[in-house]
Parts: sequence; structure tokens; C-alpha cells
Amino acid sequence: KKKKQQKENYDSDSDDDSDDSDDAGPPAKKKRKKESTTVGEEMFEVLTYLKNGVYLTTKALKHAADFYKMTHDKYVEEQARLTAQLVGTAATYAPLVEATRSLVADLDVFAALAHAAVFAD
Repeated sequence: KKKKQQKENYDSDSDDDSDDSDDAGPPAKKKRKKESTTVGEEMFEVLTYLKNGVYLTTKALKHAADFYKMTHDKYVEEQARLTAQLVGTAATYAPLVEATRSLVADLDVFAALAHAAVFAD
């Protein structure tokens, strides 16, 4: 019964094509603007018509998508800020790592010389 009502609503909506067309003759296809339809107590807004179906949305879905986008954008901003902070912190350790590398190289040379002295005939 609901499908029949929807079809009747669609048929009655398609009769007012005169203000949607720019040319003198009747349009080959109805130029659909944002349409709304009610199924049960849920209000759906038609987003687009494709061969594989009709894409719909509701106010709750729009709200959820907006919330997701806002949260995702905040996450990306925070991640970029933390990455920049991490790189800055790591850069402060570069001189310490260089000094440690030099000390380890010197210790390696001394250990090799001591090893050679101990086992030399």
C-alpha cells in the first residue's frame, strides 16, 4: 500500500514539469530537484537517481555524517600537531646521538687494540 502511495505521489509530482523545463517542448526526462518523501514516520531526502537504485538520506544520517567529518578533521589536525611535536623532540636528541656514536666508535677501537695486545705472540 505504501509503495502504491509513493508511486502515486511520484506520478503526481511528475505532472508539474512545466516550470522545470527551459525549452518550449515537453522534457524527455524530469529534472528532479531535491525531493522529499515520507515512508512511515521517517522523512527521506532523495540525493540522486542511478541505474542501480536511488540514494536517500535522512536528517539523522546527515547529522551523523557531519559529526563524523568534524571528528575526523579534528583527528587529522591533532595527528599532524603531534607528529610535528614528535619530530621537534627527536631533533633535540640529534647532537646527543652524534656524541654517543663517536664515543662508541672510540671504545670499539680501544677494545680491538686491547684484544690484539692480549692475544699477540
